[in-house]
Amino acid sequence: MGEDSSRPNRREFVKILGGSSVAGAASLSGCLGGSDEGTPTPSEPGGSDGSNGSDGGSDGGDATETEAGSVSRGGQLDVAIAADPPAPFHPHRIRSSQGVTMARTYASSLVVPGPEGELRPQIAASVEASEDARTFVVTLRDGITFHPPYDRQLTAEDVVENFRRILDEDYGSPSRANFLGFLAGDGIDPQETVRATGDLEVTFELDQPFADFLHTMANVFIVPMEAVDEYGEDFGTMDTGTWAAGPFQFTEGTKQDHYTFEAFDGYFETGEDDEPLPYLDGVRFDIVPEASTRLTQLQTGEVHLADSVPPNEVESLRNSDAVTVESTPSVTRACNFINQANDPVFQKREVREAMMHAINRQAVIDVVYNGFAEPGWGVFPPWHWAHDEEATQTYPYDPERARQLLEEAGETDLSFECLVPNNPPFTDIATVVQQNYSDVGIDMQVSNVEESAAWDPVLARWGNDPPGPSAESFEANIQTLSVNMYADSFAFWKYHTGHFLNVTYYDESDDAIEEARQTTERSEREELYAELEAEATEYIDRIGVVWPNVVQGRRNAVQNYSVYPNSRIVVGGVWLDE
Repeated sequence: MGEDSSRPNRREFVKILGGSSVAGAASLSGCLGGSDEGTPTPSEPGGSDGSNGSDGGSDGGDATETEAGSVSRGGQLDVAIAADPPAPFHPHRIRSSQGVTMARTYASSLVVPGPEGELRPQIAASVEASEDARTFVVTLRDGITFHPPYDRQLTAEDVVENFRRILDEDYGSPSRANFLGFLAGDGIDPQETVRATGDLEVTFELDQPFADFLHTMANVFIVPMEAVDEYGEDFGTMDTGTWAAGPFQFTEGTKQDHYTFEAFDGYFETGEDDEPLPYLDGVRFDIVPEASTRLTQLQTGEVHLADSVPPNEVESLRNSDAVTVESTPSVTRACNFINQANDPVFQKREVREAMMHAINRQAVIDVVYNGFAEPGWGVFPPWHWAHDEEATQTYPYDPERARQLLEEAGETDLSFECLVPNNPPFTDIATVVQQNYSDVGIDMQVSNVEESAAWDPVLARWGNDPPGPSAESFEANIQTLSVNMYADSFAFWKYHTGHFLNVTYYDESDDAIEEARQTTERSEREELYAELEAEATEYIDRIGVVWPNVVQGRRNAVQNYSVYPNSRIVVGGVWLDE
């Protein structure tokens, strides 16, 4: 090919991500202000147990050191998960952690995060960025193919088409919100911001700098758009199927029961034995809501992996010679979400502060989580680099202060309905919180519902006037909200006006959040995020309870597996030693 005049001058660029093999990961540290993660430490109550390891394979960490030639191939990995993904297997429509776990099984993205938040190239061979962090040039690996029957080469045009569709408001992808102001939005044309500048080269021209652009890019999975066009709204349904370029391809499934995937023999990444991944012949995910059933299946060997191990069962599992329990601090906060946007009672700050002081978080940590949690104060978890302990306002357990505040607010007879998913840990949290509230004169009436029903009245109500659920349709719930490991996902997703995960409809800190997105200097971002934490915790938009750890169990036969702070179950580089 001749020289393309539309391509940026390479002398103006710095390579920030590159490497053609699975082990060739490079971090962003030193570029764009440093890596956007803290490093969550594998932990148990009272400190680290050293059970979680570093990244060592395709999407998955390496829980143990691996000797060359010791990998095994074949077999089906059986995984028990607590909750069913609420949406079809359409990676552009994901709205849940479970949906991302499935997508990481059957799809691939340009870059991918490891268990400590470090990025490595996946579909990309390398990424270069301009010094002003506005232009990113992605060179794709050669020879990547989609799943059959769409088994043709993945090219730059595919990446461009996927991004432009996501950026199209009419397409309805929740990922669009993450790129507004940079690749799309008022006066910004995606035809100009996302371009193919070669057969295997894509150039992103951002309207303004975006510090977490590459981390946000990791959330976009590339699919053959002709399949989306062919099947329309049926793409990703169980009857139709889904196609992408991941290590496994979807074979069949039944909602609320199970999903099976078989190895894609045309996958492009290689393993530690220099042979194509995946090591496994297939993966089966079983939906097992009951924790006791998941644990029994794990102990008997019916499944190899189980998510959401109840902390009070950790010791019994550790007594098993065949099972390993692993834990790491998480990106998930358990909260009592209240309708502070539109309920006149919850709009009173004295009431919200009273509820904060009423909760005995140490009791929740000890009773519900067996010590595998920390108090849920700030916007960011305690392990994250963006968290500022001094800026974060805390509300220690103080029933007397709670009663005083309720009296000042004129709400000594406060009573409300709280939607609680009908399974642990939500029911257990509700039991402790309900008693704590009762002790200060608050009557929280628990209504047990399906997990999705606890969110239904809350999500995507920005179009209401005023924004948020009406006081008649929603008062409160107890839920957990999980994001990714990079700073912008905590700040922008949960606290910026208009984002679908901003379920409290908080709108007091947009300026700090937007400036932090556009600032590439780490020290400046720290100051801006401290401002956000100070404002949000002073305001009290939600009743934070705890940051629980991720606790998962696996059979010892499962090798090359890591626990992720965002609870993802990533199996592309896992093998079975059976």
